[in-house]
Amino acid sequence: MSFVNVTASETRRLQRVFEDVVNKSKYLNGAMEKPVLLKENESVEFYEALYERQPDARFIFVVRDPDLSISSYQSLSLNSTHAKTGIDPTALAGWQEANNLFRLEECKKMMVFYEKLPKNRKFLVAYERFVEDIEGTTTAILNWLDLPVNPDFARYLSELGQRQITREKGYKNEPHRIDGLDRYKEFVRVANSASAIMPLEWKTAK
Repeated sequence: MSFVNVTASETRRLQRVFEDVVNKSKYLNGAMEKPVLLKENESVEFYEALYERQPDARFIFVVRDPDLSISSYQSLSLNSTHAKTGIDPTALAGWQEANNLFRLEECKKMMVFYEKLPKNRKFLVAYERFVEDIEGTTTAILNWLDLPVNPDFARYLSELGQRQITREKGYKNEPHRIDGLDRYKEFVRVANSASAIMPLEWKTAK
C-alpha cells in the first residue's frame, strides 16, 4: 500500500476503509476485544499511516541481513511477476534500477520509523533468531504483548520448531546485492547481537 500519490483526504478514507474491514472480520469471528496481527513487508508508509491513526499500535520488526533479504525480494519479484504476467521484469528498461532504489529507500525508512517510535511500541528481532528458536522468540513476543501462552500452544510451538529443523525450503534465491546498505547491515547486526530480543534503542546516522 502506498500513500505517496494520494491526497490527505484520500489517505484518511483509505484508513477508514481499512479499519472497517478489520472490524468486520473481528465481528464475524467474535473477536472484537482481541488484538489484530498484520504483516506488511512492502511499505513503511503504511506503518506510519497506521501509527498516526492508531497510536496504541505496537510494531514488531523482523530484520535480516540485506544480502539475503534483498536476494529473497528479488526472486519473489521475478517469480511473482512472471507467474502473473508471463513477463520477465528484468527485460523492461529501468525496472531493475527502480526496484533496487525502492528496496534501498524502504530499508532507510524502516530505520527512521523504528527510531522515532516510543520504546514500548517497538520490538526488534533478527530473522535468524526467529527461525532458529521459534518457541522462544514467539513466546517472548507474546509476553511483550501481554498475551499468555497456554501449555497447548507452547507444545505446538515446540513441535513447530522441531519440524523447522528438517524442513526443506524448496527453492533457491539467486544472489542479488544493492550498494548503500551498510547502515542497515549495522541495524541488523545489533538485532543479531542482542542477548535477548527486545525493544532496542537505535539511532540513525545524522
